[in-house]
Amino acid sequence: MAVCPYTGLGYPACNAHAPYFVTSGLPDCTIFSTLSHKRHDFQKKIVENKMGVLIYNMCVLIYEMCVLIYEMWVLNYEMCVLIYEMCFLIYKMCVLNYKVCVLIYEMCVLIYELCFDL
Repeated sequence: MAVCPYTGLGYPACNAHAPYFVTSGLPDCTIFSTLSHKRHDFQKKIVENKMGVLIYNMCVLIYEMCVLIYEMWVLNYEMCVLIYEMCFLIYKMCVLNYKVCVLIYEMCVLIYELCFDL
């Protein structure tokens, strides 16, 4: 049976600080805990970088959606302006048509009066 260098007891009795592991003069696992912390920090940085990239991509998508909505609004506004101008032109044509109709009516009345005056 192996003997623990710290307590001098056999390993079945000395498993509180190093169960079934012969340290044989190694430091108290500071290397492993440092590596573990560095790996944890590295993994944390990777997760933070991935989250940053995801947040950036979401912001780009939201910006592109806003640009598309703005362009749709501009196109809708321009379409409304064109419809308004078209309606205004139709109104002018109706007014002109009415004036033409009034002129034609007045000419007919004049012709009628001329015909009866003879």
